[in-house]
Amino acid sequence: MNIEIPTAISQYFPYIPPALLAFGITFMASPIIGKFARKFKFIDLPAHKRSRDDKTKAQRIHKKIIPRLGGVAIMIGFFGTLLFLDDVPSQTYGIMIGMGLITLMGILDDKFELSGKVQLAFQLLATLIVVVSGVSILDIQIAGQFIDLSYYSTNINLFGLDYMFNFPADFLTIFWILLIMNALAWSCGIDALGESLAFVAAVTFGALSMKFGNPSYTYIFFVFAGSIWGFIPFNFPTAKILGGTAGDHNYGFFLSTMAIVSGTKLPTAIIILIIPLIDLIWVLIGRIRHNHLKSPLDLLAINDRTHLHHRIMDLGYSVKQTLYLELTLFSIFSILAFYLGGFGFDFVVLTSSIVGILVIFAVITILYKKGYKKSSQGPSRIKPKQVITKDPSPEERYAY
Repeated sequence: MNIEIPTAISQYFPYIPPALLAFGITFMASPIIGKFARKFKFIDLPAHKRSRDDKTKAQRIHKKIIPRLGGVAIMIGFFGTLLFLDDVPSQTYGIMIGMGLITLMGILDDKFELSGKVQLAFQLLATLIVVVSGVSILDIQIAGQFIDLSYYSTNINLFGLDYMFNFPADFLTIFWILLIMNALAWSCGIDALGESLAFVAAVTFGALSMKFGNPSYTYIFFVFAGSIWGFIPFNFPTAKILGGTAGDHNYGFFLSTMAIVSGTKLPTAIIILIIPLIDLIWVLIGRIRHNHLKSPLDLLAINDRTHLHHRIMDLGYSVKQTLYLELTLFSIFSILAFYLGGFGFDFVVLTSSIVGILVIFAVITILYKKGYKKSSQGPSRIKPKQVITKDPSPEERYAY
């Protein structure tokens, strides 16, 4: 009995081998990078090993020293696989250069913990490289309405290179890339969360690229997804190695820029990334309300436990449960974007998504505040008896 494979599925088969190659390279590179990071002190210190004035202590959930630089392993798998692809669109060259710069920033930050302002400077430079290379959001289609964003265009010669400046398209593109980059980076507060979200988003964007008739970009999306998947076994709770800044920031940088060149509509991309976007906006509003800011740049120096994953964990959920919960919500919107992308319902879906996420955030916040007040006002303050167990040595715990 012959069973015909639906064309809708079989059309993606050619993209599986490159994705598997990227998976294999990253999977083999991750333990090597982990040993290198531990040896040369590219490490993440737990809260009890940090100084009293360290502003990031409240966000630390790990109890032991963990190597960073995992994002470098992902980039090795990604760029290593691209070398074997014949049809890499030239429009992505600026994106790849920007990713290289973000990786350099990540390596430096994983070692020296750069300030938020220095990281923003690297992000802005990488974004400018992408825009100057010709990547720009020239128009937006919302609810069937076409909005032209290139009201003014002029050719500029930059160091011998011709750059077509578009206003206000280029400024919107810079804002979009920086927004998504930091939204995904802020989602990397617990093991494998940022990686899982980026993986699902890359697969979704890849499927949409095929749907919109851009198979060359589908290859790149699937290769990126395969690279991340090769790292997740080492980053899954409890992590043996962290993605570090090279990974955290490259996830959003890649997705935001590739969404532009691959033909994915901006409202559709927003639907896919709605959870980290709302999380970022939610946290920023809270920080503005509760801190006396002299400059918008002061937001970069604030570290607290107000992200969605922190709120969920403060409700009593474990790291794995929080990971599964956020990943499920994210996947629902990714599937929704896949089926509705390209149709006239984008605006309705986008609005419904924002309202739905806001309701979820509001419910979690209310439950969190009630639970906090109840625990703080409760009559019993007896601490549970501590059970002292012998922890394995670092060599046993983090052996590859």
